Amino acid sequence: MGAVGRLRGAGGRVARRALQRSLDGAVGAFNRNPWTSRELHLAGRSGAPVHDEDGLRTDHAHRFTDAPRYRRAYARAVRAGGFDYRVRWRTHTILWAAETAARLDGAFVECGTGKGFMVSAICEYLDWTDRPFYLFDTFRPSDSADTAPYYASGPDGVAANFREWPGVRLVVGMVPDSFREVTIDRVAFLHIDLNRAEPEEAAVRHFWPLLTRGAIMVFDDYGGSEAHAASRDSADRLAAELGFALLASPTGQGIAIKT
Repeated sequence: MGAVGRLRGAGGRVARRALQRSLDGAVGAFNRNPWTSRELHLAGRSGAPVHDEDGLRTDHAHRFTDAPRYRRAYARAVRAGGFDYRVRWRTHTILWAAETAARLDGAFVECGTGKGFMVSAICEYLDWTDRPFYLFDTFRPSDSADTAPYYASGPDGVAANFREWPGVRLVVGMVPDSFREVTIDRVAFLHIDLNRAEPEEAAVRHFWPLLTRGAIMVFDDYGGSEAHAASRDSADRLAAELGFALLASPTGQGIAIKT
């Protein structure tokens, strides 16, 4: 390299370092401002397609989102929910759990269904028929003034959504009181998504003795925001007491297998 080339190389490195310092300073200033709770982060270039939704940003392979079977399941979930929740990797996780549990004996159970986004994806993905799938929920909006759009407005619309799968049964009422409405002998899959620690703990305690060996339990909000801290603490206490291990997923879910 000649003298001119060496100068260009050195000048380029100086310019890059100056640009990096400027960017770091600007990002730091933005993140210290008191007017927003959002943060900026600089990400390296990898050239790989980036998955960025539902609190998860990664350039790890996510080709499952293009698989025809997955796309059909996710589209069916969107139809049930009324809009795209933008939870593709979270849905992938629940589909893996359901497909694994489908090899076991026992019913499927979800506590906290809303409009039926996740269960619709599962039923489409697994070509559900008459295998029992119990959905426990009030199927009505919460008492909160800022009701989330994921809640159902009543059980009739949810029942209509699941009419094509005869094994799906809605159990309308408050958890855990509604558990008295049905008799379930064995459970292969348990999805907990009640957004409140007390009924979630009651659900796990009720179904734990019914879970078959190898059954999969998924806590939807285990790794959620501080609004879900009580649910996370409750799940951790249950894990220590009942003797199961929880895998914290970057999608916010907690996954456990009964051994």
